[in-house]
Amino acid sequence: MLKALPMISQIAAPYLLIATFILCGDVLPSTLGTPSIFEGSGPLLAVGVYLLIAFGNIAYAIVLPKLGFTDRQLLFWSFCMKVSVVPLYIALFLVSLLLFIFIIPVVLISIAFAFLAMLVSSAYGIVGIVKSWREQHLRTGEAVLAGISLFVLWFDMAGALYCYLRVRCDAPQAAPRTA
Repeated sequence: MLKALPMISQIAAPYLLIATFILCGDVLPSTLGTPSIFEGSGPLLAVGVYLLIAFGNIAYAIVLPKLGFTDRQLLFWSFCMKVSVVPLYIALFLVSLLLFIFIIPVVLISIAFAFLAMLVSSAYGIVGIVKSWREQHLRTGEAVLAGISLFVLWFDMAGALYCYLRVRCDAPQAAPRTA
C-alpha cells in the first residue's frame, strides 16, 4: 500500500488543485464569503504542491522497476491515472463552452493542465512499455505506437488500455501457493 501512495496522490492532486482554487476565493466571487486561509497565495501554493507531486511521480515511475514493480503494474497505474482525469477534461470543456467570452484563457489553462496530467501518467506508461518490450510481452512496433499514443490526448487512454490488456493476457499467471 505504501508503494502506491504516490500514485494515489497523483490521482487526487488535480481535484485538490481545483478545490483549492475554489476555496481560496479566486474563482468564486468574494460576495459568497469564502474565507481564504492563504490570503491570496492559495492558488500559487496549490500549483506548487501539484507540480511537486507531478514531478515527484515522474521520478518515482522511473525508480519503480528497481523496487520490484512489474510491467503489468506500471501499465495498470498509467491507465488508472489517465482515466481519473477524464471527468476534469469534460468539466473543463463544459466550462469553456459556458464561458465562451473568456474562451482563450480557459483553453490555454486547459491545455497546460491536460498536458501535465498526461505527462505524469505517460511516465508510468513509458516505463511499463519499455519493461514489457524488454521482457518480450510487446513487439517493437506495438511498443513504438503505444509510446507515441501516450502523448496524444484521448489516444493516450487507448494506448494505455491496449498495453495493459496485452501484457495482462500475455504475462504468466502467478503459480498457486502450496500449503
